Amino acid sequence: MEQRPRSLCVMVRQNFSYLYIQKWEAHHRNVEAWLMRDVEKVISSEISSKEASTILLEILINQTHLQADGLSIPLKLTNIIVPSEETQPSHLILETTHQIKLIRSVSLQLPKTLGDYHLQVVQPIYRFV
Repeated sequence: MEQRPRSLCVMVRQNFSYLYIQKWEAHHRNVEAWLMRDVEKVISSEISSKEASTILLEILINQTHLQADGLSIPLKLTNIIVPSEETQPSHLILETTHQIKLIRSVSLQLPKTLGDYHLQVVQPIYRFV
């Protein structure tokens, strides 16, 4: 009998407003941050903000790691929700499928330059109705 893949949705709530994104981008353009090993690569000042956004998205995807019960599980960034009001938090929605029958522990690593965040992990329970 083939086992159906199970899904896992990870919602990261962060103060990811437009101003925060600009600050995050500036931090990745700072050579001193690279020298202090705060960032892995510096975004050149010759690169436009649009190109920098693509690089920041790559950094986010490449430096985000999920482990479930000690096993590394690849994540897919499915949505970024940035509200129009700065007082509202933004959300990063990451999803994956896995073959683990019952997950007992979850560990998520995000780029340290993101700062503080709130994490919510949802694992649906499947039942026959």
